[in-house]
Amino acid sequence: MMEVTRVQQLFSELYDVIEGLNHQSSKRIDVSLALSYNVLQLNQSIFVLAQQKHFVAGAVLLRAQFESIVRSVWAFHVATDDQVKKLSPPLETLMDSSSSKLPMLSKMLEQLDESPHLAHLMVSLREFKGSSWSFLNSFVHSGHQSVVWTQLSVPEQLYEQLLKGSNNIALLAFINIGLLSGVEGIQKRIHSVAAKYPDCFGPQRS
Repeated sequence: MMEVTRVQQLFSELYDVIEGLNHQSSKRIDVSLALSYNVLQLNQSIFVLAQQKHFVAGAVLLRAQFESIVRSVWAFHVATDDQVKKLSPPLETLMDSSSSKLPMLSKMLEQLDESPHLAHLMVSLREFKGSSWSFLNSFVHSGHQSVVWTQLSVPEQLYEQLLKGSNNIALLAFINIGLLSGVEGIQKRIHSVAAKYPDCFGPQRS
């Protein structure tokens, strides 16, 4: 199991990098930012659940975390203005379920695939979906995996995979938050911090 203090140090440094960033205000940026911060909030929750040995709950949140990063990137790079509005309705209309008319996750990924400048990111997103999606769906829908891993003892290796997978997605969110700020060199700073903690991440493309 990776050292808890190492994970804490990693995220302390990453949060220091993005602290105080100023972003231009637009619905598109605001939605993308909100979803990236959702990713970070879910990462913190998964960390706590793993420490408490609640694997099933952590797996459910990992799928939500992946969906959040996909939507965050999609909202900024691909979504139409009308689709962005559906993700940021006035508070009094939140019960209208307008966001249910948005594309499914698979369609969002297909649309992101069409953006050449996102090719490197798409490798990471496609690899995660290909290796983990069906497994995580079983937990979300109370399927076989959720029953088995509630009845059986979860090996430490699975907890480590859960945390490292979550940390990988969180790193993408930090990078997106940096990108949205427009601050020159901030993505390089984020990568430099992450490079000091290779033991806290799963396999990544260089």
